[in-house]
Amino acid sequence: MPNVEYLSSNNLHELPNIILITADGLDAQHMSAYGYSRDTTPNIQKLLKNSLVAENAFTNAGNTAGSIISIYTGKYPTDTRVLFAPDILKNQNTTEHLLSILQEVNYSSTQFSYPYYADAYDLNLRSGFNFANGRTMESTQFINFFSKYLDSNQSYFIYQIIIRLIDRLSHIFYVKDMVNLSSLAEGNSLSFNDQYKFDSAIKILEQSDKPIFIHIHCMETHGPLFYPKSANYSAHKEANQQNEYDIDFYDDSILDFDNSVGQLIEKLKMDGTFDNTILIIGSDHGQRFTTNKKLPLIIHFPNNDYSGKIISNVQNIDIGPTILDYIGISKPDWMSGHSLLKLTDKSRPIISFTIGQFNQEGDDIFASNNKPPFYQFGYINFIYCDNYYRLTFEGKKWESGTIEGHIGQCDSITDEQAYQLMVEHLEKYNFDVSTLKSYSFVNKLKE
Repeated sequence: MPNVEYLSSNNLHELPNIILITADGLDAQHMSAYGYSRDTTPNIQKLLKNSLVAENAFTNAGNTAGSIISIYTGKYPTDTRVLFAPDILKNQNTTEHLLSILQEVNYSSTQFSYPYYADAYDLNLRSGFNFANGRTMESTQFINFFSKYLDSNQSYFIYQIIIRLIDRLSHIFYVKDMVNLSSLAEGNSLSFNDQYKFDSAIKILEQSDKPIFIHIHCMETHGPLFYPKSANYSAHKEANQQNEYDIDFYDDSILDFDNSVGQLIEKLKMDGTFDNTILIIGSDHGQRFTTNKKLPLIIHFPNNDYSGKIISNVQNIDIGPTILDYIGISKPDWMSGHSLLKLTDKSRPIISFTIGQFNQEGDDIFASNNKPPFYQFGYINFIYCDNYYRLTFEGKKWESGTIEGHIGQCDSITDEQAYQLMVEHLEKYNFDVSTLKSYSFVNKLKE
C-alpha cells in the first residue's frame, strides 16, 4: 500500500468529488466538441470554455483492460503486463494505483464498468474500489488472507473459482442473470444500460458523507454494432440490418452518451455539488481498438480552475498524476504519467500496445499470440509529434504515418529513431529485445 508520506500540506478536509467518465472506443474526431461537423456532443461542448481540454490525447492500450488499468495505475502496460483478459495485476501492481492513494485520504470509490473486460476485481486491483459492479471490497478481503500464504496467481485463482460458482448458482436459481461475455466479442445485439450507471452514480453522490471517486465506463459506443436509444443520424436505417461500425449508428450512440453526461452535469448543478467536483471525460481507446487516433480528454475542475487548451501530446496515464496534483498529493515514483497541470516535457513520446488477435473457447476470450518474447503484446505503437510508428511483433511488420487531425506544430523524428526508442522502452521493462537490435532490420520493415 502507498503510505501517507505522499501527502502535501493542502487542506484535505475539502477534497472534491472525482467523476471519471470513459466511453468505449470514442474517437475525438466524431465529437462536435472537437470540431466534428455533426452535433454529436452538445452538452460536452458547453464544458469546453471552463475546462482543461487536451487537443491531442491518446491511449496507452488498444484494449479496454490494459487502458483502464493504465489510467488507474499511471503505468504503461509493459509495466503492469495487463492488456486483455485474462491478464491480471500481480505483486506490487495490485496495490500501486490511484485508488489506494485516495483510500488513504478518506475517499470512497465506486466503479461502474463491465465484467471480465474492465471490472476492477476481475483484474485483481486490490485496496481500491469500495464497490465495483455489484460487489464490495469486503467480498474480496479473503484474497488478502490467502495472499499471505499463496502467490498472487493462486489466491486470485481461488477467488475466481468462488465467484464463478456463485454466478452460476445465482443464474440457475433465478437470483441474477449471468452476463453473456461472448456476445460482446462477437458483436451480437447487446443492450448496455449505461444510463443505469449514471443514475446509480447520482444516488451514491447524494448519500455519501465522504469525498467520492466514481468511474463510469460506458459501453454503448463500443461496436461493432450500435443500438442507440434514439435515431437521429441513423433514422433512415434499420438497426437490425446495420453494417459493422456504421457511422450513423455510431454517431447516434455518441449522442446518447452526451445526453447522459448532460443529465449528470445538470443534476450536479441542481444539488450544488458541481463546483466541488473534478469531472473527467475520456475514452479507453479508439474505435476498432486503434491506438493512433485522438481521444477526448476534458477535465473540469472546481471553480473552473485551469481552463484552457493543451496542444502537447498527452496520454491516459497522465490522468492519475493530474488528479493527485490538483488535490495536493505528490505523485509516487512508480507512476510513469505526468500531471497536465505541470507539463514540462512537451515533446515526449506516447507509447501504446495491443494484443495481436484473440481466440474464444466458450465464455473464455483470450489473446492467442501468447508466446515469448513478447507474449500477449501484438504490437508497440509510438507517437511523436504528429506522426505514429508501429512495430507488429509477429511478422516484424513496420508502419508509420501521420496522425489524422493533429493540432499544433512540433519537430518530428525519423523511423529509425522511433524504432530505437521502442527498443529502449521494451528493454527498460525487461523484455528480451535480442531480435530487435539491428538497424538493418528496420530498413527491411520499411519496404
